[in-house]
Amino acid sequence: MLSPRVASWLRRNVIEFRIATAMVAIGAPATLTGIALCMFSGLGTPALIIGLSLFITGLVMLGSRTGRPLSHFK
Repeated sequence: MLSPRVASWLRRNVIEFRIATAMVAIGAPATLTGIALCMFSGLGTPALIIGLSLFITGLVMLGSRTGRPLSHFK
């Protein structure tokens, strides 16, 4: 359970835009790492799947109406 101060801080500062930007920033290198691992060792499928899912989800979130605070931390 979150304390009221933490919940209040999250409501004010954690917006969808920041989460989406972080997902794209993490997903792009993870995807490239997965591609490199698939090409060189053949074991990069998990990294590729996770990287693509983070990258695509982040892009979809950025393309949607962003800038709204998250409301589920009430």
